[in-house]
Amino acid sequence: VLFRSPVTSIDLLVVGGGGGSVGQWPGNAVPSGGGGAGAVIVKTGQAVSSGISYAIAVGSGGTAINGVSSATQGNNGSNSSFNTSTIIANGGGGGSSYTTGKTGGSGGGGGYNGAAAGSSSVGTTGGGTGYANSGGQGAQLTDGGAGGGGAGATGGTMYGTGTSSGANG
Repeated sequence: VLFRSPVTSIDLLVVGGGGGSVGQWPGNAVPSGGGGAGAVIVKTGQAVSSGISYAIAVGSGGTAINGVSSATQGNNGSNSSFNTSTIIANGGGGGSSYTTGKTGGSGGGGGYNGAAAGSSSVGTTGGGTGYANSGGQGAQLTDGGAGGGGAGATGGTMYGTGTSSGANG
């Protein structure tokens, strides 16, 4: 983006792309964990100069994966950024089937059989405030995957029996 009029500072909201998840493993009806949300970074008063171009990248969401094996993870979302490296909001972690959710902006949800949650990793805040949370842990010995993490809360953990998934954060 190029600022043409006299501008000295701007307020920014930078959000990474959300993580993808995993389709059901062929022959099984086991839900996987949800993909995590992209990290959110809020920065007020970012210094800029008129007449200088600043690169802005908007991260895409992670693609879903067909459950080709029992331990599959969805793809992470892409990072979003302002001025290439000044502020980078990491893309969300991919959800999983039978394995740990991926680490991302907010972590992906763990899959079936108690799989661990993906961790959160905000990115480069450039002096702003970052928001991200871990995914939830997959259910123990039931047919449920956990929710992916969100900017405001950790992903829901699946407890008990049943076929529903944990809530997203």
